[in-house]
Amino acid sequence: MKTANELFPKFRNPKWNYATYEPIVKNMGEIVIESRDDDWQGDSRILYKDGTTYGFLRFGWGSCSGCDALLACKTIEEVQFLMDDLLSRILWFDSKKAALKFFKEHNWKMDHDGSKLELKKFVKDSLKYLSSI
Repeated sequence: MKTANELFPKFRNPKWNYATYEPIVKNMGEIVIESRDDDWQGDSRILYKDGTTYGFLRFGWGSCSGCDALLACKTIEEVQFLMDDLLSRILWFDSKKAALKFFKEHNWKMDHDGSKLELKKFVKDSLKYLSSI
C-alpha cells in the first residue's frame, strides 16, 4: 500500500482544497462495490475483495474542514494517520459466505444512514455480488 506522501505528493497546507478520498480508498484494495451519497456531506460505502477475503468500509465526509477529516488535515502526517485509521476500520470477512451472512443479517435500518437510498442500493448490489458463484 502506498503512503500519504506517495498518494499526495503535492500536499500543501493551508491550500488543501483539492482533497479527495478516491486515491485513499483505491489504495486499500480491490473495490467491487462502491457507493457515495450525492450531497455536500454524507457517507461512502465500499466492498473490497482481497483474494478470498472481503472487506466492508463505511465512513463519513463533509464539505469543509470542520466536518471532514481529510479536509481538516494540516500535515501529511495527519493524512497518513487518517489513512491508517480508515484501513483499521475495514470490517474483514474470511470468506464470501461470511460476508454474505453479514450483509443478510445486519440490521441496516438501525444504522445512522439506514433510510438513505444510496445505502439500500449498496446493500442490494453487495448481496447480489456476494450471492453469485
